[in-house]
Formats: sequence, structure tokens, C-alpha cells
Amino acid sequence: YDSMAVALNKALEKRGFEIVAAQDAAPDLTFQTAGVQTKSKPTSRDKYDIERAIDVSHTIGAADIGASVVVDKQVIAVEAAEGTAKMLERVVAMRKKQKKPSGVFAKMTKPGQDLRIDIPAIGVDTVRAVAAAHLRGIVVNTKTCFVVDKPAVIKLANELKIFILAID
Repeated sequence: YDSMAVALNKALEKRGFEIVAAQDAAPDLTFQTAGVQTKSKPTSRDKYDIERAIDVSHTIGAADIGASVVVDKQVIAVEAAEGTAKMLERVVAMRKKQKKPSGVFAKMTKPGQDLRIDIPAIGVDTVRAVAAAHLRGIVVNTKTCFVVDKPAVIKLANELKIFILAID
């Protein structure tokens, strides 16, 4: 997918178009500062999953995969061609008997990703799916992950006791 995006950008630029990254034009659509964005905070146990998710994201990002779910330091799902929503549906099905929330969903920028036309995004549906999957939190990059309806996302995450962590 990324190679198609790069080719499209090059073709448009050859014709005189300037491709501008949306997050540069509207930075308020992303988390601008690193840190926890919600009332719920990661626990010390969550921090291991967060570190693993970040590490995994860097590794799988090179293969054009930008999302993963990590529980107890184990990768239990990665986003394939089906997209984030379907990946999270798989996690919900896997964890429906889970009583206590654990683990994190990471939606990260891939190395070399052309953010002018391909930017990660989360929204209220993401928060709902993370809660349904009995996960504790969401990890995204600052400045490069759209948060669709940010106030509603934060409000719902707070209601559902889901943390959202933005990292540089």
C-alpha cells in the first residue's frame, strides 16, 4: 500500500501539485504533546506491554503493518489487509471470556510512511472496540495519528477507563 501511495504522490508532484500533510495543516487533529491523554493511567504492568508494542510496531512497520495488540508482552494480533476494525473484532472474539482488562492496542506510524496521504487514525469506534476486547489502553504517536473527534474520544475513553498514551 505504501509503495502505491508514494507512486501516486510522485505522479501528482510531477504534474505540479504540492501534497501537504493534513496534520501539518490541522495539528489540532492529533495529540501534540507526549503523555497520557486520559484520566486512566497505565500501570507498571501496562508499561511492559507498551514497550513491547512500540518495539513490535517498529519491526512490523517495515512490512507495512501499523497496528498491533500486545497482552502480557505477547503479540496477539497484527493488522492485516482487513484493517484495524476487523483486527480488533478478532481480538474481541479471542478475549470474550476475559474478565479483567489487560494489554494494549498500538496504532503507530510506520517507518518511512508518507504521512501526506496515509496517516494512522483512531476514533470513538476504536475506543469502543478496545473496551470490548478487554484491553486497558491505546498507544499512538504524537503529531502523526489523527484523533477523529478528539473530545469525544477522550470522554469515552475516560468513561470506559481506557488510557490513551501518546508517544514521541
